[in-house]
Amino acid sequence: MKLYKLSILVFLCALQGLFALETKKFNGEAFDLKTGKRLYYDHHEEFWENGKHIYSIIQYKDTNGKVFAKKRIVFQKNAVRADFKLEDFRDGYIEGAEVNGNQIKFIYRKNEKEDIKEAVITAPNNAVLDGGFDYFVLENWDSILSGNKKILNLCAPSQQDCFKFVVYKTSESKRKGFDVVNMKVELNNPILAVFVKPILLVYAKDTKKLLQYDGISNINNEDGKSHVVRITYDNN
Repeated sequence: MKLYKLSILVFLCALQGLFALETKKFNGEAFDLKTGKRLYYDHHEEFWENGKHIYSIIQYKDTNGKVFAKKRIVFQKNAVRADFKLEDFRDGYIEGAEVNGNQIKFIYRKNEKEDIKEAVITAPNNAVLDGGFDYFVLENWDSILSGNKKILNLCAPSQQDCFKFVVYKTSESKRKGFDVVNMKVELNNPILAVFVKPILLVYAKDTKKLLQYDGISNINNEDGKSHVVRITYDNN
């Protein structure tokens, strides 16, 4: 009987901890960068505990409102080197990464006809995984706004490796009456950077929230190639 009561107590404590999580929601709307055609929506739900971002769930919906992909990002261990997994239900595409100490394990599958590929690498300096990019920017916010360029290694499960990029402020301007900071992310190699289009970002200066993203998407088109998009967010 005592063991039973103890089990109930443990369960209730766990349940209380679950409901103690605070949730924050915002949405994104993705358009083809060339044509302006609406492609999909992404719905973000963040889970916080005691002021710490624990994890996020992102649902991707087509223009008819049907969920076709889902991503989970876990920030609990390391906000910048975040564990994540993306699954596209349309063709079985999978990509993700899990960090264990100084090791990064990548998983990748192009479609359901192929086997999942795995690889483990030693994390390079300033390794950044998926949604951890925003936290890298936040950690270096004052330095970037002061005009400094910050080098990072963006990790790509599809390539099962990390690549050196640089992020920096290009300007400050107004957007719908609010102060915004415009940033650029490009390969940290002047020669190769000519052949790879940069990512352009717009952040709200006061809240430090991402308002717009221009660049390659983690969502593929019907040919299995990444969309190039402009995503606008309502999280300001």
